[in-house]
Amino acid sequence: MRLALAVLLLTFCSNAAEQPKCPPVSSLSVDKGEYTQRPGVVFVLENYSAQMVPRGKRLPQCLLKENEVQHGRITVSGSALTKMFDQKLRQDRQSKISDLKVELKGESVAISGKMHKVVGIPFSVEGPVDSPDGVRLRLHADKLKAAGIPVKGLLNAVGMELGGLINPGESQGVTVNGDDLYFDVDKLGHTRGH
Repeated sequence: MRLALAVLLLTFCSNAAEQPKCPPVSSLSVDKGEYTQRPGVVFVLENYSAQMVPRGKRLPQCLLKENEVQHGRITVSGSALTKMFDQKLRQDRQSKISDLKVELKGESVAISGKMHKVVGIPFSVEGPVDSPDGVRLRLHADKLKAAGIPVKGLLNAVGMELGGLINPGESQGVTVNGDDLYFDVDKLGHTRGH
């Protein structure tokens, strides 16, 4: 009886030691449809093709996947972007930005909210969006307001840039260079591609 229990225990331990294998790369193809990663954040996909690639070679990282976009068109509304950024800001306990709102205005995008330095100061940044390197999104700040007052001209006059007013350094995937805000889509949404 003891020998049978020992064999059973060794068999169980050897089976438990065998780790499940990482799943292979998978493909995703959508002619026209919607993708929702988070509640209230809907992306409209057209002629979309991507590889779902594991983030690592071993468990548990290989179970988490990133989209490597091969081609397609992705459209998202201002309200969906507002919800996505709001959810990310709530996860970051050290964020100094609140009440963030994203609005699409023709060819421009307007981002507004409150920057908490000593007290909450309302701010807004507005300008066109493009992707000069084909990877990151760039918002060029044509208009910049703090507490409802246009300050872009004043900042330029005193030699300051957008980063002197808004420091997104706490937000992973958002950087400032001159009058440009850069959004690294890979860090914001686990998606790579042009």
